[in-house]
Amino acid sequence: MNNAIRGIALNNAVRILGINSVEITREVQQKLDLSPCASAALGRTMSITALIGLMQKNEDKVLVTIDGNGPIGKIHTQYLGDNKIRGYVDNPRVETVINEQKKLDVKSVVGTQGTLSVIIRQGLKHDYYGSVPLVSGEISEDFTYYFASSEQTPSVVSAGVLVDKDESIISSGAIIIQLLPDAQEKDIQYVESCLDSISNLSKKLENNISIESFIKEIFPDFELLESSTMKYECLCSYDDMYSKISTLSIEDLTEIKDEDHGIETVCPWCNEKFWFNEKTLEEIIQNKLNR
Repeated sequence: MNNAIRGIALNNAVRILGINSVEITREVQQKLDLSPCASAALGRTMSITALIGLMQKNEDKVLVTIDGNGPIGKIHTQYLGDNKIRGYVDNPRVETVINEQKKLDVKSVVGTQGTLSVIIRQGLKHDYYGSVPLVSGEISEDFTYYFASSEQTPSVVSAGVLVDKDESIISSGAIIIQLLPDAQEKDIQYVESCLDSISNLSKKLENNISIESFIKEIFPDFELLESSTMKYECLCSYDDMYSKISTLSIEDLTEIKDEDHGIETVCPWCNEKFWFNEKTLEEIIQNKLNR
């Protein structure tokens, strides 16, 4: 169901990318035990990050950090290449706030006094880095500003997550529309006339409409160029955590071994737990002593 697509419309005047990310958002919500506002904030960011990944070459990676100085802390997402995505927030159980429109108040938990940063790791090439101040904390508007300011690409970005009363995910997705060099004033006006429909994405996806059908309702001449199945995946492993534990000082490792008889590490990306017993800690200590 995590279908991501890329195509063109309006006689090659606009590039359009879209994703139905409901299964990804459900999986990360369950793994990280996210509150409704955390699910909405992270789901939106992961969806847009996945679409930015779709713009890159297969081996390229995309790292996004949103730090609005709000109660959720930082939002971290990574497109790992090959249609793989992961993400987490510093405070997964951030309090749920409802705004005047009776919707999840994402802005209030993300905050507005901070930055949105994007790093694109392009294989052997130099990394691309872009950072812009947050303009709303609602995620979509912040990415719209990022594309216009950092990449000089006029864009419309819309992302949404619907969360049920029992905190389960009803729908999740995102769409990015970007003007291409051949765009004329009439194309710009057409896109502007569709903004209300574009912002209704999460409600449409609730009715099980495909992301391609949603786009074709707005842009009847949409031509599909690429379709991919995005999936949630984490890179954590026992060996990776072993390496991280090995960075501790001999004094700290000895104290943990003698007093706690082991240490448990938790991956922030997927909540996977790894236990290192006294024997393993002693092994790490000896390795450090023998260097």
